[in-house]
Amino acid sequence: MNNTFDFNRFFLLLRREWINFGKIYLISLAVVTGVITAFYGYNINEQLTHGHGSWTATLSFRPFIFIFLGLLFLTMISSGYFADLGQKPKAIIELLIPASQLEKFLASLFYTIILTIGSYFLLFYLIDFAFLSYIRSFTTATTSYAQEDGTQVVIDNITYFFNQPFPKPTKFFLFLPFLLNSLFLLGSIYFNNFHYIKTAISVMIYVACWIGLVVFIVQRAIRDTILIGDGFWQNEINTFRVFYVVGVLLTLIFWFLSYLRLKEKEV
Repeated sequence: MNNTFDFNRFFLLLRREWINFGKIYLISLAVVTGVITAFYGYNINEQLTHGHGSWTATLSFRPFIFIFLGLLFLTMISSGYFADLGQKPKAIIELLIPASQLEKFLASLFYTIILTIGSYFLLFYLIDFAFLSYIRSFTTATTSYAQEDGTQVVIDNITYFFNQPFPKPTKFFLFLPFLLNSLFLLGSIYFNNFHYIKTAISVMIYVACWIGLVVFIVQRAIRDTILIGDGFWQNEINTFRVFYVVGVLLTLIFWFLSYLRLKEKEV
């Protein structure tokens, strides 16, 4: 049997980890369900009661709650996965599980990324579908315009969230959930207690220092200079691409550091 990775042992590890992790995960998912439902219920009730604005404006909260609540849910799950390693009695039990460090690390990625993101997307879309179906059962909100050839185009303004168009630069930020996962996963292994708070504070300090350093370097670099023509940084797409590449590299680095830290705990 391979001591580094074995499929049968890995699946047994997933089943075993669900015993400890499943309860916390399901409670967190129930809380998220309640928060999303509350936001939809409150905004729809306000529109039905007072009728201020349009349904398009009423439903404008969806992208914000989807992103911020999703990232909060992801970071909380990631921060709590290896929390038992900070408690000596539980840590001994966890470290004695007959599985390799690689299998334990891959199991953490399965639960904190694949399961967490997948279930959140499914949950949000189902809640959105239920509420939007209710709204569409008694009202419509459409706009129309005529094309140059005279063809009338009708746009449905009450659309399900999975049909919502996102801004083009959004694809360059798809690394963000994975980067936050890597940071908070590392924090759950590195810190012995108050994992989420300590990791969040560390991230905020790091981001503030990084932004300050970048601003300082840019100001020093462009001082007393005159911009002529179109430079590399003048193209917005190039800036997003560099941002994306740096984000992916940082994600891989923090995942690697998490794996190394987990191996140190084993030793």
